[in-house]
Amino acid sequence: MKPLQTIKDYLELKDWAFKPQFETGQHGEFFWLATDHIIDCSEFIAWPHQSFSILMITFDGSNAGYCFASKPNWRAVGEFAISNLLPGRPVLSYQADFELMLLDRELPDQQIEDAFASGDVGTHLDDPKFWNILSCLQPYCYVAYTDQLYFISKDKAIVDAMYSQQALDSVERSSKEYMLKSRASMWSMLGPECGPEVCAELGCDRLRIQLAMRCFMHQLARP
Repeated sequence: MKPLQTIKDYLELKDWAFKPQFETGQHGEFFWLATDHIIDCSEFIAWPHQSFSILMITFDGSNAGYCFASKPNWRAVGEFAISNLLPGRPVLSYQADFELMLLDRELPDQQIEDAFASGDVGTHLDDPKFWNILSCLQPYCYVAYTDQLYFISKDKAIVDAMYSQQALDSVERSSKEYMLKSRASMWSMLGPECGPEVCAELGCDRLRIQLAMRCFMHQLARP
């Protein structure tokens, strides 16, 4: 039987290795990327010297028009919200689920509403209606974070930038920080190994934790 790692090695992630998880493809004129990693997409794009507006489609599972229309420099377009042209690097990461398009030109409100007239809104890479919306509005890029992060653009270079070495290094750092905090939290919740009884696992002489009959590592190893 493989010996259990020490608590110190567990807390220092000695058994952990970063494994990039990206899926990419092309649909017609659009290139797409899907990943489980959380990426601030705006950080890795070489932004052209122009202004963009954000078409917020959904936000935090709610009507984006309701969430954003009352904010400065935003207005409602049907159920959605659109910003004025924004100077500088646009914000493409939020502390909530969202779906948005970045527009590099003004679009008539009616064109936006007509594009979504087919009903269902959401990232469905196998649904022709989803791609029809993108074809109609021709965004600079489409970004959504729901069950995964989705990034779509006609410009392959900015899609490729999402899994450049710079992006991978950033994702690895954030993933490691998350794992360190997660394991420290688990130890804080279950530890210490205070006994006075020893672990119930055969052959283990470590003291049990407060909330179980096993030591910390054996408790974690349970299915």
